[in-house]
Amino acid sequence: MDVEELLKCLETLGIHLNTKSDIQGSYLGVLEEVSIKIQKVSRNLNGFNETTSAIEIQCYERYLSSLSLLIIRENTSYVMHLLRLLQKRIKFYAKFCCHRISKENYEKIIGIIKICKRIENDMRHKKSYFGENHDFWILLYRIIKYENILRIQCGMYLDNE
Repeated sequence: MDVEELLKCLETLGIHLNTKSDIQGSYLGVLEEVSIKIQKVSRNLNGFNETTSAIEIQCYERYLSSLSLLIIRENTSYVMHLLRLLQKRIKFYAKFCCHRISKENYEKIIGIIKICKRIENDMRHKKSYFGENHDFWILLYRIIKYENILRIQCGMYLDNE
C-alpha cells in the first residue's frame, strides 16, 4: 500500500488532507529536491569513461545511497503519519458507532474493515521496510485490534436482524 492508497483510504473514512500540510509538503519537497540532485548526478555519470577512477565511482555510489536513504526515511515518516490518522478514525468508529449501527453505518463499517485488512496484509509484507520501528508495530496492532472490535459489532448487528 503506497502513500496514494493510504490517502484514498483516509478519504473513504471522511478525512480530507490539505495537500499543503506540513508533513506532506516536506515529503514532496524532499522528493523534488532528490529528483533535482539525481538529474545532476545522471548528467555527470554520462561523462564517465575508462579513465574515471574507482574512487570517483564509489563516491557517486555513496551519494546515491544517501539520497535513497533520505527518501526512505521521509517516506516512512509520512506513511506513519497517515497510519496514525487512519488509526484514530478507525478507533472513533470502533468506540462510538458500536451502539448505533444503522444500515448506512453498517456499510461504512464493512468498508472500514476491508481497509483495515488491506493495511494489515500489506504492512505485514513490509516488515523489512519498517524494520525495528516500534511505533509502526504499535499502530499496526491497534488497527488490527479496532478491526476485530468492528467485526464483532457487525456480527452482533447481523445476529439481531
